[in-house]
Amino acid sequence: TDLFRFYVEDGWLDWFNINIDLTDVPGTADLSLMLLFVEDDDGDSHGEIASSDEEGLGGDESLSMGESWTLSGKSGWYEVAVQSEEGSSCSSDYTLTIHANNR
Repeated sequence: TDLFRFYVEDGWLDWFNINIDLTDVPGTADLSLMLLFVEDDDGDSHGEIASSDEEGLGGDESLSMGESWTLSGKSGWYEVAVQSEEGSSCSSDYTLTIHANNR
C-alpha cells in the first residue's frame, strides 16, 4: 500500500472538491484507491470517505468527493491509499493526480 497525505482548506461559501485519478497502471496490477479524511481542524478523524476499485488488471481508477455551495467544514488532512488488489509491478510506475479545490 502506498499512502499520500495532503491538506485541503475549505473556505467560507465555496465549492469544495477533491478529484483523484490513478492512471498508467501496469498491465500486471489491479490497483484500487481509497480516500481517508485523516484529521479535521478540530482533530477528529472521519475514516474512509470514498473508494474506487472498478477496473481490473491495468485499469485506471478515479474518485471524487465534494459538497454543495455551503459553509466550510471539510478543511483538514486527507490521505489517498493506492493498494494492489491483484498482481503487482515493482518495475513499472503509475501516475496519481490529486486536484483539490480546483473550482
